[in-house]
Amino acid sequence: MDYELLYNLDQQYTASLDPAQASIQLNATIVPVPRTSIIGAELWEHTDLAEYKVLGVPERQAYSVLMSLGTIDVSEGTNSRTALATLFPAGSITRDNLMTLAQLPVEVELLASVGLPQVSAREIETARVRYGG
Repeated sequence: MDYELLYNLDQQYTASLDPAQASIQLNATIVPVPRTSIIGAELWEHTDLAEYKVLGVPERQAYSVLMSLGTIDVSEGTNSRTALATLFPAGSITRDNLMTLAQLPVEVELLASVGLPQVSAREIETARVRYGG
């Protein structure tokens, strides 16, 4: 357990609560994080059909490969993102649609977003004792 990180989160979100309440609150807190992936269905639904129809055979094959991945990593610098940018250049409807989709955050548990497991009241107490003075 990273007690220093837990202490910092406790101070930011739950410092005024007793450890039992703080653990319940921290375990339930949801935060938005940047989207790093899309699924094939989202790719299809955000693809402009007129732009898809004019893709050549190699481009359709690349598109099919992306669709077959299930989850498509669209993080900066990934092959998938580069392939999509090649298939649908700047100014295309599909690229604009996908960029808009990528801007929508995903909601995840606060603790999971920083790599911590669910926490107990005892762990909150330990963090407060170790780092709170």
